[in-house]
Parts: sequence; structure tokens; C-alpha cells
Amino acid sequence: MSMYAEHAEVGRDESRVDPGEHGAVRARPREELEPELFAALLTEYRPAMRARALQLCRNRVDADDLLQESLARALARRAQMREPARARGWLFSILMNTFIDAHRHKQVRAADVPLVREPLAPGPEPRTPWSELGVEDVREAMATLPESLRAAYELYTFQRLDYDTISDVLGIPKGTVGTRLHRARRRLRVLLERRQN
Repeated sequence: MSMYAEHAEVGRDESRVDPGEHGAVRARPREELEPELFAALLTEYRPAMRARALQLCRNRVDADDLLQESLARALARRAQMREPARARGWLFSILMNTFIDAHRHKQVRAADVPLVREPLAPGPEPRTPWSELGVEDVREAMATLPESLRAAYELYTFQRLDYDTISDVLGIPKGTVGTRLHRARRRLRVLLERRQN
């Protein structure tokens, strides 16, 4: 007899096997556990199941929900539990599978529902000091600028000429036009801020 055959003989539960015809071994149907015994097993393992649920969920509310769902599944599948010695493993398998199912369900729901952020309604625009100024205020402040800055700024702002045209009209390089416009804007800003205050 081989080592595997010996192991099979030792591990065979004689109460569950029935010799069939020609010596074949056939499993007898097992009987369902008594309801009182099943209830006692649930009561015995419930605290350990709750502790495991707390480890998995990390908060009491979700752990209690997990435990309740697991016990409901165990009651629904009560006919599958026929050996009291294996009740702990069976119950903990149900608990773990219920946790995995719930976790998958949360992931699917989160992935299926795209988050749509609605744009916030624009608030009132802050009042700037420039909103109170008119064209005449700018012309008055511009009159105080040196001639070289005033001429470039006036051609660009009021006559809408580009840098190349201003360069030709004033006879200066294009880069100098940009520099003069920058300086004119900076001085005008200071002058107009003083008027507002």
C-alpha cells in the first residue's frame, strides 16, 4: 500500500462513506445541523467575528454592518454547515468574502460615478482703482510725462499703432519703443494711484 493510500485510509471518516456496488466508496448525504446547535455556534463565534470585522473595517459602524451581513449570509446558507468542528473556518470565510464583496462594490461605484465639479458662481469683481478713471484722467496724467514717453504711449494707446510703425514715426529702434511704453505705463500708474488716494 502506498503512502498516499495509507493517508487516505487514515483520513477517511467511516460514518460518511457507504460501500457501493463493486466496492466503490460513495459519500452519504450529511444531515443538516440542528437549529439550536447552529445558533449556539453563531453565538460562540460572534465576538471573534466582530473583532475580525473591526480589524478589517477600522471603524465600528462598518464593522457592525459587515458582521450583520455575514451572519445573514451564514443563516441563508445554514444547510451547507454540517460539521460543527469546521464552523469557525466556515463563518470566517463568509466574513472575509462579505468584506471583499463590499470593498469591490465600493470600488466599482466610485469608478462608475464620475465626479463632476460644477464651476462656482463668479462672485462680484473687486473694484479696482482703475474702474473709477476715465479717458480724461489718463490724458491729464499723460500730459505730465516727459515728451519721449508721452509720444510713444499716445501713438500706441490712442492711435492704436504697432511697435514697428511707432518705431518708424519716432525714428527709434523697435526695442526702445517697448522700453518707453513700459516706463510710461509705470509712471502713469503711480500718478493715477495718487489721484485716487
